[in-house]
Amino acid sequence: MEGELIKPATILLRTMGFALVLGAAVAFVVAACVSAWEWLENPGGIFRDETGTNWGFVWDTAFSWFLPTFAYVAVAGAALSLCYCGVQWLRNVRGNEPED
Repeated sequence: MEGELIKPATILLRTMGFALVLGAAVAFVVAACVSAWEWLENPGGIFRDETGTNWGFVWDTAFSWFLPTFAYVAVAGAALSLCYCGVQWLRNVRGNEPED
């Protein structure tokens, strides 16, 4: 692929793919850690009691951390990836200019 220009549509697809995967992975880890921490800490006994775990609160906590974390990380990842791909594309364009 040396010397071949990457199409802008390919850059956008790579950027969106990177952003979605990064956002999902980071959001999953954050949501799982926070949910586990809250379950262990059990503030006010709302996550578990002598009858067992209140999974409704656990899932609500997980989703309330997953969705905003996913959105923020995906947007930041897309911006960073787009900048990186843009710089690479510009370097490639400059490298393909005919020499005088």
